[in-house]
Amino acid sequence: MAIYKQGKMALRAKKPLPTVPQKSERSKFGLVSVFLGPLRDLIDIGFKSRKKRVTSMNLAMSYHLANAVAGQFPDYEMDYPNVIISAPVASNEISMVEAPEISLPGGHQLRLNWAADLHPMEFTRSTDKVCLVCYNLNIRRFLYLTELAARTALTATVVLPRSFKGNELQVYILVFSANRKRVSKTKYMGLHTVPG
Repeated sequence: MAIYKQGKMALRAKKPLPTVPQKSERSKFGLVSVFLGPLRDLIDIGFKSRKKRVTSMNLAMSYHLANAVAGQFPDYEMDYPNVIISAPVASNEISMVEAPEISLPGGHQLRLNWAADLHPMEFTRSTDKVCLVCYNLNIRRFLYLTELAARTALTATVVLPRSFKGNELQVYILVFSANRKRVSKTKYMGLHTVPG
């Protein structure tokens, strides 16, 4: 490509077109970035970094790029059972609730039941908060409640938006300490269809 610079004609080399591997990596990065973006507040709690220059989002991106993308370029999609919203270091981990179960009894309701803790971890407390995260596959939208219920409640019911009728939800739960400094691992609760 010819350009004029300081009154003289000079040739500028064309930028090489991206290779297929480069396009593939960019496609993966874009997919994961768009998916995790709405969860930034939760990821800031769930992925605590011990290094000053590494952000929680960078840790989450790194994990998901390596473990939670399925398919072949250009048809990548999230591998939903491998998605996590928390990856606590051992010193900050608290127990997941015991035997959690999801049901959709109708009336736009989603119900979560769990059992009392039989073998709680060291920092587990009755004041811990259960967090519910739903990803609607049909409209590509998250719904999450960071303080759905206290650990001791053993049950919680959410009234879903009417627009979720007949839609498929990928469901996850995790538990935060009341001060949000400690977190459990993420539990994938499966794919559920909201009754029509």
